[in-house]
Amino acid sequence: MRTMSAVTHPTSVRLSKEALALLDERARETKRSRSFLVEQAIRKHLAGAPEPADAAETARKIERLRAFRGVGSKHHGPLSADDVSAIRREFSGDDE
Repeated sequence: MRTMSAVTHPTSVRLSKEALALLDERARETKRSRSFLVEQAIRKHLAGAPEPADAAETARKIERLRAFRGVGSKHHGPLSADDVSAIRREFSGDDE
């Protein structure tokens, strides 16, 4: 958590209209600045994020995917976009 004496550094981010509207709405509701809310959101999000996989693990997963290139469609026919998304989420460990 940042203290009042902490040095801050300017940065720039691009947000969609919708995200900016949400940010502004929350800033008004909480009487906090955009900067404060963005910093808190980053800290909360990144604190709970898993560590990036190491290079060897990533390379192993890529090779595993390459080994299966085309196998599924040969045995089971083409997959829908939803099927591919579900498999990707399962493979990468995404919850959404």
